Amino acid sequence: MRETSFLWDYFLGPRGENVQLLSELLTAGLNHYQRWREGLYPEDESIFPENYPKGVYFKKDLERLSAAWEEFLQKMDQNIPYPSVRYGAQMLKDPALPAVLAYFYTLLTNPNNHAYEG
Repeated sequence: MRETSFLWDYFLGPRGENVQLLSELLTAGLNHYQRWREGLYPEDESIFPENYPKGVYFKKDLERLSAAWEEFLQKMDQNIPYPSVRYGAQMLKDPALPAVLAYFYTLLTNPNNHAYEG
């Protein structure tokens, strides 16, 4: 077993070799975010009624969302294969996993990081 880390340990990998690691870390981030939201102003009532029913319209919307998501994913298969070692563009490389995680979490939190108060 090696005692040092290699640079590629911090990337997803051309064949998604580190996808399980990314999945675990993203799930941990989502769980943390949920706990943060649940603990934020606990005295406030939920906007959802207790035992909120997800009715027929929601189910239809969810079906449309799932279909649109699948279509989007299929279209993304036609994207430039920049993670491949066969594609060597100068300015387009796989982002490091810490950058992907930070980007994902800031998408959820939308931090005010451009002002002194943020």
